[in-house]
This record gives sequence, C-alpha cells and structure tokens, in this order.
Amino acid sequence: MDDVIDAALRYPIPRGGLVTFEYVLLGGVNDSAGHARELARRLGGKRAKVNLIPLNPAPEIPFKAPTTTAVDGFCATLADAGVTVSVRRSRGLDILAACGQLHLKKGVAAPVPVYP
Repeated sequence: MDDVIDAALRYPIPRGGLVTFEYVLLGGVNDSAGHARELARRLGGKRAKVNLIPLNPAPEIPFKAPTTTAVDGFCATLADAGVTVSVRRSRGLDILAACGQLHLKKGVAAPVPVYP
C-alpha cells in the first residue's frame, strides 16, 4: 500500500491540489477504527484526500456493507487526524444500480480477486 501511495503522491499536483484516494469500506473487513488510524498514519500531512465509499451490497457480492456507525467513525478518525475526507452516499440501492452493483449480469457475480 505504501508503494501505491508514494507513486500517487509523486504525480505532479497543481498548486493547492490534492491527490484523491478512493477507499471502499467493506463491513467487517477494512472498516474498523484501527484501519482508519492506519490510513490516517499513512496519509497524514500529505497532499491527499480520501473519498470513502461504503460498499453497496448485492446478493452476489461476497462482502457486506459497513454500518453507518462504522462509516461515521472511520470518517471522524481521518478528519480528526487532519486528513481531508468525504463520504460517497449511495443512490440506486433499491434496484441494484448503485456503484459496484452494475457489474452483475444475469445473477452471476464477477470473480473475486485473490491477493497474496
């Protein structure tokens, strides 16, 4: 993760600009206070902002959405550490058309990547 962050921050940033990092929150996977503190440690003091994206659940997606409490706590932890942060709120959940749900086709989920 540090290599990705370092590479992104080497990109020429216009004066006053920030590099935006998209962080998808998966319930019970990467949405804890510890995860938020670790991300704040990695990005604190850097020309960066974080766009938190709570997972939009669907029956075929093998992860669950984070709770509102987890999202709010994660956001607050980053903000308290001085990291610019925003939360993308979902639209289209009721028809499985929210971000991350549109990859589903005929009830078949896209393969879940396996990382070492």
